[in-house]
Amino acid sequence: MSRALAIRTRVFVLEQGVPLAEEVDEHDRDDRDAVHALVYDDAGRPAGAGRYYISEPGTAQIGRMAVSAEHRGRGAGRALLDALVAEARRRGLRRAHLHAQCTRAISI
Repeated sequence: MSRALAIRTRVFVLEQGVPLAEEVDEHDRDDRDAVHALVYDDAGRPAGAGRYYISEPGTAQIGRMAVSAEHRGRGAGRALLDALVAEARRRGLRRAHLHAQCTRAISI
């Protein structure tokens, strides 16, 4: 959790100016409520973080996805999203909503 919060703090608080009090919420404080994930670079350093929580029965609310500046544009965010969706499926969830900022178009 500390690694995830370190990445999120760099991206959201320091880069984007989000108040820390708004960045850390109840889903971060209750480890039974949310599933957190990290993605690592080839050298084993944390490159990105994200989470989901169950927003309604059968539905994962994915958000708080952040990739450190030096890892952006290299697929870390995609790997993170894929891992969160795979874990939600593994736990029996059937839908996911993504709350995210998008800075460029992606191919689907």
